[in-house]
Amino acid sequence: MRRQIFLPMIHENPYFCFPESVGWYKEEPGHCAIRKKEEFQYFNLHVVINGKGYLKSDKQLYILQQGDAFLYFPQEEQYYYSDVENPWEILWVHFNGTYLNEFFIERELHSSNVWTLKLWDKVKQTIINLLEEAEKHAILHQSTLSTLTYGIISEFICQAEPLTVNKGLDIYNRVIRILPKMREMSTKPFELKFWADELSISTYYFCKMFKKTTGMTPTNFIMLCRLQKSKQLLMENRNWTVKQIALECGYPSISYFGRLFLENEGLTPAEYRRKHQL
Repeated sequence: MRRQIFLPMIHENPYFCFPESVGWYKEEPGHCAIRKKEEFQYFNLHVVINGKGYLKSDKQLYILQQGDAFLYFPQEEQYYYSDVENPWEILWVHFNGTYLNEFFIERELHSSNVWTLKLWDKVKQTIINLLEEAEKHAILHQSTLSTLTYGIISEFICQAEPLTVNKGLDIYNRVIRILPKMREMSTKPFELKFWADELSISTYYFCKMFKKTTGMTPTNFIMLCRLQKSKQLLMENRNWTVKQIALECGYPSISYFGRLFLENEGLTPAEYRRKHQL
């Protein structure tokens, strides 16, 4: 199966990024690309959805499997190919932009060609969104194409880890799976060991992987869940006192609740309620 769309490049366009082509290959054991230096003028991002393939770089051979990805800068030498017996299923996009080189270098994405994606299905969906838009409308909605391409770039930056850092991605998915339960229980006293035991790991490793997965500490996540609930209650239960809401959201100290609310929202709970009441 090959789904692929090629688009004309819009020269002197106002967009930060723009796709040249996007595709989805499945059951293509002969898929292979060998490009000499300075031959290819676009950024080239591939994400492995299933199966297996290989990438050669600096005389080193990388084995790429589900959740792995590679990113080439324009004019880089490229050499990658699918495994014959277990051919990879890949989503890919070629794109360009005037300031993308500097943008990627600032985020150290030039340090490697090969990456592992913590939550690869999120990147997968962004590429599918671009592919479907290009298949349906081609070049008609240029700003949409640019926006969807930026969405791919943003999600890739959020999820990418150098391939050699960690191949055990199951822990990321396990952290994501317990987030709804943590949110549901956020108003109860927070016990770090309880949540680490949920994943059968140490509290230290839980905190480390939670931060890598969500970008925040477990206590910050709980605080945001409580604040979200408190804002909801302030609007939906206008006859409740601030003290009642603080207790309902897991804060036995009304002064501590008020201080946290003010630091995060820039208003006291009472001020927030009055402002939105108006």
